[in-house]
Amino acid sequence: MLALPKLLIGGALLAASHHGWAHYDTERAFTLEGTIGQVDYVNPHVLVRVEPTDDSSGSWLAVLAPPSRMTRRGLPADSVRVGVRARLHGYPHKETPREMRAERITIGTRTTELR
Repeated sequence: MLALPKLLIGGALLAASHHGWAHYDTERAFTLEGTIGQVDYVNPHVLVRVEPTDDSSGSWLAVLAPPSRMTRRGLPADSVRVGVRARLHGYPHKETPREMRAERITIGTRTTELR
């Protein structure tokens, strides 16, 4: 019975990842810092839910790069995990509150370009 809630959450995150990039406001770049609370390291894009450090706006869903690109650039699945602190730079979704397209992510001292 626990599999169904996980499936529903995962399905919602996957659906969120399948937008075109035109849905993100490239005029409003920003940086988000916080702790990763959930990770879906799956195609077509890795998704992370981030709890902001300042907790001012609730959690954010960040759309990252495809898993193959993340791995090639030095961020395999075991480096993007729950509880890790991260800084993401990217663009907010034009219509969906607290969703972003991340252009780069910093975990520890390593910054990785995602596009």
